[in-house]
Amino acid sequence: MTWTEKHRPKRFVEVRGQDLALEKLKTFIKYFRIGKKAIILHGPAGTGKTTLAHVIARETNLEIFELNASDLRNKNKLREILKPAIEQQSLLRVGKIILVDEVDGISAADRGWLIEL
Repeated sequence: MTWTEKHRPKRFVEVRGQDLALEKLKTFIKYFRIGKKAIILHGPAGTGKTTLAHVIARETNLEIFELNASDLRNKNKLREILKPAIEQQSLLRVGKIILVDEVDGISAADRGWLIEL
């Protein structure tokens, strides 16, 4: 295990330097069941977007289903992979987070992907 993985924050209290992002994420979580169904985390590489998604999952007892956008190059592939993950109930958790990472790598050649997502 790398040093960064070993010391990656696992709880909100362990996250440093992201106070505004944490405040907004906690608000999103509070109102999630009322109608907001998705959130986009954006920023430069290495700022903790993926880590925050994993912290949210742990703090809220949600399963996390993580995939890389480069694996989903078109609408059909997106449906093939994501639809079963969305429809299947979590066995051990109260719900799940679908984390689509590296979305910035999607190009104009990736037909229908963004609209389908």
